[in-house]
Amino acid sequence: MALTDDVAKVRGMVARGVRALRARRVVRAELSQRPAVPDGTVEIVLYFTDGKENLYQIDQWFEPLRRLHERHHVTVLSRNWEATRELLHRCPVPVHHAPNIDEVEAFIRRQRIRVILYVNQNQANFAAMRFAEPAHVFICHGESDKDYMSSNQLKAYDRVFVAGKAARERILRKLIDFDEARLIEVGRPQVDVDFPGPSMPHDGRRVVLFAPTWEGDRASMRYSSVASHGPALVRSLVATGRHRVIYRPHPRTGIVLRGCGR
Repeated sequence: MALTDDVAKVRGMVARGVRALRARRVVRAELSQRPAVPDGTVEIVLYFTDGKENLYQIDQWFEPLRRLHERHHVTVLSRNWEATRELLHRCPVPVHHAPNIDEVEAFIRRQRIRVILYVNQNQANFAAMRFAEPAHVFICHGESDKDYMSSNQLKAYDRVFVAGKAARERILRKLIDFDEARLIEVGRPQVDVDFPGPSMPHDGRRVVLFAPTWEGDRASMRYSSVASHGPALVRSLVATGRHRVIYRPHPRTGIVLRGCGR
């Protein structure tokens, strides 16, 4: 079993390397056809070090970023080749690719950045947080009662955007000596956008949305109900004949535990 796991890991590493090489070629070709982000123009950076599997964390901020860009020059600073490839086609604001820390530092020094935004708690965020002059702001990518939302890591940021009173109380209740002045209530600007809904027949059935979170990257963060009681829940609802179930899985569902993604 151990040998099988090792072989699977090696295959995964090789596959990721091949995908990265392909993405690098595409990104370089795309950027060669676009004007570079002018020096001294960028005021706000969204710093993103993750791969394309976590782009959902940025996608929901596209419209707020676009509107902010109308008043202040915003750029997404991406570190991952596959993520950058996708962002170049989908992101409504300029995208700059910086694959290593030297290029990150060079870009930051060339600009007049006032704020750096972070949508997650990736350890690689700290490579950019060493710069003292910009304000470092955690905007996150959702709101829940998970421990992630009240992590001690929040103390690293100058400001933390939260949805409202519940988030404020959660953080102050769990964290020791957290400076409340760092918390800024902004609501949920990500959902202040009109998205087209699915087209469904009017057959009298009650619509039930099942939108569970993913399985987490460690046992202590395993909040998902997909494998535990999701199938039984959905089957029982469908069996009534009176309900229509819409299943909206978390974008990362099945990444750690494949059984959850089936």
